[in-house]
Amino acid sequence: MEETDVIVIGSGAGGGPMAFALSQAGFRVVVFEKGPCYSRTDYFHDEVLLGSDVGFFVPSLAEEPHVLILNNGTPQRSSMGWLACCVGGGTTHMGACLYRLHPDDFEVRTHFGKYERVEDWPYAYADLERYYSRAEWAIGVSGGASATPTFHFSAPSFPSADSVASSSGRSGASTGTDVASIPQPIYPKESRRLGEQGTVLLEVEIKSDGSIGEIKILQHPGHERLVKAAIDAIRKARIEPAIEDGKPIASMVRVPFNFVLR
Repeated sequence: MEETDVIVIGSGAGGGPMAFALSQAGFRVVVFEKGPCYSRTDYFHDEVLLGSDVGFFVPSLAEEPHVLILNNGTPQRSSMGWLACCVGGGTTHMGACLYRLHPDDFEVRTHFGKYERVEDWPYAYADLERYYSRAEWAIGVSGGASATPTFHFSAPSFPSADSVASSSGRSGASTGTDVASIPQPIYPKESRRLGEQGTVLLEVEIKSDGSIGEIKILQHPGHERLVKAAIDAIRKARIEPAIEDGKPIASMVRVPFNFVLR
């Protein structure tokens, strides 16, 4: 095995984004995972069967006992606590939906009293919020953040089924603005030669007439050529402005471009 900088054990919602962030920072990363690497064709539409003890997402208890010791000290075979043992972990059947803890969940003892073994967390929801957003973008959580009034979201929206256009190298996300056509960025030849990869996340001002205004770089892959290619693609985009009360309005949209050599 080649020398590596970091070994991440587990490729699910925790290990996957961590490995991604470390690799984007220039570290050589190896991810260890227990179980198979499924392809799209391996899945079938039977939620009840997939959730049973058939050894698909988790090993069969008959073949690989997973023992849980209860409060009375009695060991018992159980699949409790296992979401998935395969590449991608539990994100392989998340349905692009992962719930955040509510701010009150971090202060359960303060709000609800001394119930059993309940304690407040040593940090608050606000301390973790930006990491929630970074992980959700990396994994591909869908939905509109603004539709949840009880939470603070630093990201105005997330990729959704009708706003994410995936191809070899880009995807677009909208916050009410219709990103009708974002040209696929041209992968710079020099970047291909040097093996440069990474994600460029741009915050783009869409003016009420549909023209492009200010562009901010929210996530830099460490390669200027990739950033320039992403900005050039945005400049060529045909974008319909957001509509409010029947009138076009200016808005901001965050658009990630994933440059991956295949």
